[in-house]
This record gives sequence, structure tokens and C-alpha cells, in this order.
Amino acid sequence: MIGQYLKKKLGIGGKEIPPTEAFHSPLRVALHSTIRLETVDLLVLKSVLHPNFVVPNGDLQVLAIGKFELDGMPVHQLYVQDQAGEEFVLQLVEGREYRSQTPIVNEITLFKQIVTLEPETETSLDRELANIGFHELTVDDVVYHRLWGDSYTEKAEFRTYNERVITPAGVETYTNQWLLYGREVESPVGSNPISEYLLVGIEENESAAQLIMQSGIALNQNDISVQ
Repeated sequence: MIGQYLKKKLGIGGKEIPPTEAFHSPLRVALHSTIRLETVDLLVLKSVLHPNFVVPNGDLQVLAIGKFELDGMPVHQLYVQDQAGEEFVLQLVEGREYRSQTPIVNEITLFKQIVTLEPETETSLDRELANIGFHELTVDDVVYHRLWGDSYTEKAEFRTYNERVITPAGVETYTNQWLLYGREVESPVGSNPISEYLLVGIEENESAAQLIMQSGIALNQNDISVQ
């Protein structure tokens, strides 16, 4: 997800920020933390996911950490890079333990950017957005179904979120627009189908806009360790 556009936006590189700002999620992940991810299941599932999905190679280094609110729940985005230079987002949806109300991780999804479009004009961007928002969206012959928006809405609007992003250069806030799709696919192992998500987003600043699509798969917290 980071890509060249987002790297420029984040301004990666330079001075450190206070440790109290760096520790930013229920997993106690900081900038420059290393995340070890068990990838055996992902390697098995890769054959049924979008063909552009890539399984991480080796440990993941945290380059930036974002946070925004989704329906009242904090969502933490860990922008990471594997040993081959591939970039991913680990998205943690936070919840509360029923009795103690202490923060816990309810959901973990690994996203890999599969489509990147950088329209040069607003007209070009509008043209790219014309088919997004309907009940179905086809990406490289793979059909996804809209998960956000009720069934009576023919064309759903993007949801807007203000994401606070921590980078080595400091802390910034960015406005992102997202729309979530998904599909069920048969698992190569086991009897239960699995869900693949497609997160479609618009990220922009004063000078540029980027339309991105990310394929996502849910992870088990036991498959993740932070070093």
C-alpha cells in the first residue's frame, strides 16, 4: 500500500519521534519493530486469492503506523516491508475485553496492494471511479461483492476517514476515502470457505491523487509475533 506516492506523503526517513508516540497499537508495535508472520497458511491460500496477491517473504519491518476510527472502533494500520522490498499493510481492528474493558485485537487483516492508478486530471479520476460503488466490482476478471452500503443502494459512496500517521519524520493527519468489497473462495484445505477482501481507496494531498485497490486476508493473532 505504501508505494512511491505514499512514501513521498509519509516522508519516511529522518529524525525519530518520542517512544510514547511510537507505541501505537494493542500489539505494542513501534516504528522499526520487526514482525514475524507465519506464512504456511498464506502460501496454501495464495492459489485462490487475486493473482496479484503476494505472500510476505521473511520478517516485516514497520515503516509507519496509522490510526483512524471505524464505526467508533480504533483501527491501527501498520505499514510494513518484507525482506524482498514488497510492501503490505497489517490492519488491526481494536476492541475491548468484556469484563476489564482493556484494549484487545478483534481482527487482523493483511492487505497487499494489487492495483495502483494515478490519474493526471480530476476528469481522469472521475472516469476511473465511474464503475466503483455498485454491488459488484470486477478486477482482473475476479468478481467482488460490495460489503459496505445497504442492499437498496445502487451505488454506494466512499467513506471518509482521517488517519493519523506516525513516521520517523513525525506525525501527520491524512484524509482517505475507502469502500470495502469481498468474496468467498473455496479453501484448498478444510471444508469452510474463506473471505478475501478488496479495499478500494482514494488517497490524496494538495498535488496528487491515487486510486488504489488492496487484496486482504484475515490472520490469526497466534501467527504474529513482534520483536
